[in-house]
Amino acid sequence: MNDIINGIINILTSTTVIAAVISATLAHIWNQFRENKIKSYETRKKEYFEFIDLTLDIVKASSEVKQKNLSLKKSKELNEKLDKLQHLSLKLAVIGSKELYELYLFFRWIGQNTNKSKADGQNTNKSKADEQNTNKSKADGQNTNKSKADEQNTSGLKLDGLCSDNTTIFIMGEMFQAMRKEIALGEGKIDVLDIMESFLVNVRTPEILEEFELYNKNKPKLKQLYLDHKKHTHTITTDTN
Repeated sequence: MNDIINGIINILTSTTVIAAVISATLAHIWNQFRENKIKSYETRKKEYFEFIDLTLDIVKASSEVKQKNLSLKKSKELNEKLDKLQHLSLKLAVIGSKELYELYLFFRWIGQNTNKSKADGQNTNKSKADEQNTNKSKADGQNTNKSKADEQNTSGLKLDGLCSDNTTIFIMGEMFQAMRKEIALGEGKIDVLDIMESFLVNVRTPEILEEFELYNKNKPKLKQLYLDHKKHTHTITTDTN
């Protein structure tokens, strides 16, 4: 009888020891997880703040260049900041959330194609003026055909009527909104216009409000154009490989 009791005590003791070991192991894993999560959060927060400061500097520098009627390409300060933004965007791809990085890519795509549409419009107007001032020579005809071909090749990326001059600013506000959701751990959502008021003046003028309404109305179309562009680019890359 004593042997049976001693056996039960030994089993219970062994089980207690095993349970203690498992408990200590789980506690260690949990502490490591929390520590790594805190480190990741602090790293992400630091990079986000750096990204915010840089984008605001670019907005300020761009505004000054436009006010002085200078060429964006000839602004050394602005180009240095844009180069730094390109480097920082790589960090964003590594440590940023999927939501934020997708917004950044959308922001960059809109900016590139908005500028391209403006350039295409200027070239088209120049071509029309040249055509009127010439006798419609054969060379002009060839250039016109080329312009039409270029227009067909880029028609899928033209954003005429879908964007305003402030569309990229609105998307920037959405990016800051996404950063707040992550850094502030979801502490209340702030409206995009409220965020914009933190670094811009006269945000709620009738003109800006009308442009913001236009952006929200056209956002589904813009997002679809962006997704089509990504799909098309992926198809070309796959075919090349």
